Amino acid sequence: MADAGFGGFEIADVRDGPLQQTLQELKAQGATAVALAGDVAKSEDIEALAKLAMDTYGAVHCLFNNAGVSLCGETHLLPPEHWDRTIDVNLRGVVNGVITVGLSQKEIEYLADTSHSILKVGIGELDYAIGMERSAATTVSATSWIAHFFKIPIFATGGIGGVHRGVEKTWDVSQDMQGLGRIPVMVVCAGAKSILDLPKTLELLESYGVLTVGYQTDHFPAFYSRESPMPLAHSVQTPGEAACVLLSRLKTGIPGGIVLCNPVPKEEEIPYDELESIINEAVVEAERQGVEKKALTPFLLSNVSQKTAGRSLKANKALLFHNGALASKVAVEFSTLRRRSKKTIGF
Repeated sequence: MADAGFGGFEIADVRDGPLQQTLQELKAQGATAVALAGDVAKSEDIEALAKLAMDTYGAVHCLFNNAGVSLCGETHLLPPEHWDRTIDVNLRGVVNGVITVGLSQKEIEYLADTSHSILKVGIGELDYAIGMERSAATTVSATSWIAHFFKIPIFATGGIGGVHRGVEKTWDVSQDMQGLGRIPVMVVCAGAKSILDLPKTLELLESYGVLTVGYQTDHFPAFYSRESPMPLAHSVQTPGEAACVLLSRLKTGIPGGIVLCNPVPKEEEIPYDELESIINEAVVEAERQGVEKKALTPFLLSNVSQKTAGRSLKANKALLFHNGALASKVAVEFSTLRRRSKKTIGF
């Protein structure tokens, strides 16, 4: 990361010896760096880390947590609902009512243990988890608010939530839509989850003033598929161009976020027409069994995984890494642009 041009680092560890060694290695590479011994499981340590970062650099542009996760065997054999949960608790979460950005190994294991009562919260339920001191994994809407609160302007996820199929009967619309319409962050994703009603999702994003931008594509990605029939009006070709758009959004102060659509790697995609047929069958099966509300998405993902012989799960993993890599590159470019900017950008 130092070689990639990151402007400054803050590192933390519960062990002071390895922490100081890493600090010296960073400085030897010419990087600006500060270190603080602390445990991310303790709220007072988190507050101290945040204060040091803000006092030193003025903002946080990218956050990395090097903890891994182990959940009942090899991750590539996990069912889709377990994989999604593992990603949620690795990257974002609320632990016992404390918003936690970066989780300890024990916290990850706790949240990933299906024997515990773990909530899944959007921005509307976040206060319940905090007030009742419950543990939860957060959706894109809640993660967007947390990122904005801690002045992190960009993060990656798999795919955003949106308008569910059959919405005219169920009124099932993800809180991600309103969250993205209010919070100025950039979300790097592979479009919206393909089990959703993608045309209606795109229309609602536009209605809420969300800027939807394709990365090296002029069509809206369909999560497992690189392209859908829905065209995009705007696209960028490089991380630097994406960073310029993000900087402009923050400078102008226009409310609402940016969805940067990064298609799944070509070698892992499932063709759109093939996938649509499988999803339609899964939706019919869900209706037959009476599956609805929060149980619907895990049911559909599991059904699609079975019908694709695990190809959808493989694509899911590939796009997560792909999105994380792009978000990191955009964050580096954004950090450079922001340092050169003479105007404030809303922070």
